[in-house]
Amino acid sequence: MIIGFVIVLALAWFGVTAERGAGGIIAGTLSGVVGVATAYIAGTFIRTQENSSAHLRSYFLQPLEFSRFLAAERIAMKVQGPIRDETLSAVAVAVAGYGTVSSQPESTSSN
Repeated sequence: MIIGFVIVLALAWFGVTAERGAGGIIAGTLSGVVGVATAYIAGTFIRTQENSSAHLRSYFLQPLEFSRFLAAERIAMKVQGPIRDETLSAVAVAVAGYGTVSSQPESTSSN
């Protein structure tokens, strides 16, 4: 990475200090092309790193998700009586990650 930066700086310096116009134009053009190529490679590396980090994060979060399912199963085994179906559906929604479950609807008043 440092070598590439040094090459860009050297080409830019040569383009500025060139005695002949054609040499300066060629060096300046090469410096620009190298800069664009460097930006493309750096962007690709950053996108790859972001994707890798997202996958790694999902691997670490998987045990937590599994523990949530196990807790939901334990709750489902303990619930008895007439509220069983409502409680099980509320637990399923909460475990699936669709938000928090409340027995009372949220008020939509505007203050």
